[in-house]
Amino acid sequence: MIAAAFALMVSAFELPASYRECRLKQLTECKTTSYLVMNAGFQSAVKSFAGSVPTKFVRGVKTPLWEEIIEVLHGPPDPPIRFSDGSYLFTACQAHYCPNKGAVILSPRGEIVAAAMFTSEGADPWNPDLPSRLALDIFVSTSPARILRERPMDEWIAQSEANWRSVLADEHSPIEGSNVRIWLVQPKTRSMHLLAKRSWR
Repeated sequence: MIAAAFALMVSAFELPASYRECRLKQLTECKTTSYLVMNAGFQSAVKSFAGSVPTKFVRGVKTPLWEEIIEVLHGPPDPPIRFSDGSYLFTACQAHYCPNKGAVILSPRGEIVAAAMFTSEGADPWNPDLPSRLALDIFVSTSPARILRERPMDEWIAQSEANWRSVLADEHSPIEGSNVRIWLVQPKTRSMHLLAKRSWR
């Protein structure tokens, strides 16, 4: 598993000083999402938040959710954005497959509030005639937070959708619709429950 191997690699060598200054309790020092993802404390926090719930949003085969969240965050990174309540939005894309986007929201205290990934179900560059369905999946551990409705989150969603539509248009791949799903993650029981879903064409 790429994300698991990546976590082991990070723990096996010493990070540059600028990366070591980025901590969950010191998010102002995290210049981009890569600073955050390279932090062992963040990786542990993602494991605690998402656990080993088996999912297949990114790879198409059952994979622990925490690994899929890390995977869509350890590609080309963006600088963090502050929300009105002081929370942080960190975004990036999947390494070597940047149409897949990832996001994580952290409170000012460094606690994970929510994670999200924007993917395309059924997208296959080797078979572009297959229809694709755009998918935004948001993961929370409590009821959906107000900050999910903040403008920076809306802008990230819009940019992610536009990017996927551009990629699929270039591949002449049809889009049959879109899904938005909010999931309640319960890592202790290795389960998650669908809180809300909206579909449109």
